[in-house]
Amino acid sequence: MDIAIINRGRGPEIADTRITVYDVLDYADHWSPEAIANLFRIETEQVLAAQQYIDEHREEVMAEYREILDRCARGNPPEVQTLVDQLQIQAEKLREIHRRSRERFRELIEIRKASFEQYRSLLDQYYEELVEEEVHAEHPG
Repeated sequence: MDIAIINRGRGPEIADTRITVYDVLDYADHWSPEAIANLFRIETEQVLAAQQYIDEHREEVMAEYREILDRCARGNPPEVQTLVDQLQIQAEKLREIHRRSRERFRELIEIRKASFEQYRSLLDQYYEELVEEEVHAEHPG
């Protein structure tokens, strides 16, 4: 199986996936190629191809990898972090609305069940009254 490492502008990645060599590099020191393949749901041979690419381009890959880690350590720029914070607040509000909606739906189901049981009870009572009236009609006094 000939596995290509390509660059579509996100850095070198395994062809036909969105897994970069940097993704593989995150786990390469402590995980087996099989475990990495299972994590990313790819073939072991694809992980091995990424590791071979890393070995063959070590200086370039490690320089870019250090830049990625530094950028992650710096965190988001303030304007982006403000947006992230606002989205997290909005997401929490939506989760709360969803929770309350589910709770209300369960309440409505219980009310519906109770209403059905009350209705059934009234029908049973009405039926008993009809039977009793019919018995009295057939056998007066």
